Amino acid sequence: MSKFYIYCRAATHRVTHPGHSLDGQKKALLSYAKKHGLIVSRVFQESVSAMSHRPLFTQMLQRIERGEADGILVHNVSRFARSAADGQRLIDMLDRGLIRQIQTPALTLNKSSLMLQFSMQQQERDALSNSIKRGLRMRQSRGNLR
Repeated sequence: MSKFYIYCRAATHRVTHPGHSLDGQKKALLSYAKKHGLIVSRVFQESVSAMSHRPLFTQMLQRIERGEADGILVHNVSRFARSAADGQRLIDMLDRGLIRQIQTPALTLNKSSLMLQFSMQQQERDALSNSIKRGLRMRQSRGNLR
C-alpha cells in the first residue's frame, strides 16, 4: 500500500485566507486521506515563502528519494512549488518513479498537468517580482526610499 507525505506551506504564520493556514491545510488533507483510505506517514509544515529556501520541502524530497514514501498530498499546487526549478525536480522524480502520485483534494496530478501548473506558477512569480521592482523604482524616483 502506498504511503503519502503531507506537505503544508504558508508564507507566514498569520494567514488571512481561510484554509491556507498550516492548521487548515493539515486538517483538510488528513480528512481527505482518511476519506480515501490513504496512509499518511508524515506531515511536513513550513512557514516560509515559496521563493526562499525551504528546508522541510528539501528534506521531504530526500526522504522520498530514499523510498520512505510513494506520494505527496498538498492543499494546492501554489503551496508546493512556485519556481520552475522546484517543478522540474518534482517532474524528474515522477519520471524516475520515485514519486508515484501527487494529489490535491481537487485532483490527482499527472506529469502534463504538473508541468502546466508549474509554468503558470512561475509566470505568476515573475509578474509579482516585476510589479514589486516597478513599485520600488517609482518610490525611489519620488524620493520615498532611502
